Amino acid sequence: MIRRILTLTLVACFALPAMAFAQEEEAAADDDGNGDGVFVVSSFKCDFTKIGDINDSWEAEGLPISQELVDEGMIGAAGVFYHLWGDDWNVHFWTVADDVSTFMAAFAEANARGAERYPEGLNIFDVCTEHKDNIYQLGESTEHGEDDD
Repeated sequence: MIRRILTLTLVACFALPAMAFAQEEEAAADDDGNGDGVFVVSSFKCDFTKIGDINDSWEAEGLPISQELVDEGMIGAAGVFYHLWGDDWNVHFWTVADDVSTFMAAFAEANARGAERYPEGLNIFDVCTEHKDNIYQLGESTEHGEDDD
């Protein structure tokens, strides 16, 4: 599943190269230390009865690859969140990275690993009808809370 999500998302990113270039230009300030990174969200409208299958595939395939990329310093974090209340956009994969170019490199690496390891993974477009991507420049935020260990 993750391989197909990443492949389709990567294709979408390159389908509109002017837009991707503009987003990279806007995020260039982050390379100069003037921002706190980028937050990338890939959103899907999916069959509500298939959310469990999507989650199972994420946990078995996408999460381990994403954790590797975090451990290797390619991305800061990644995850998924699901609709509880709101509109039809009910599945959202997210990634935090230093900048757009770093994200794109990590995205390509995740895609390659997914294709190699899970060639028969769940195709998200078999259970989802629409898809969109957003890249946000992060601004100032709170500090992380302390653990109660």
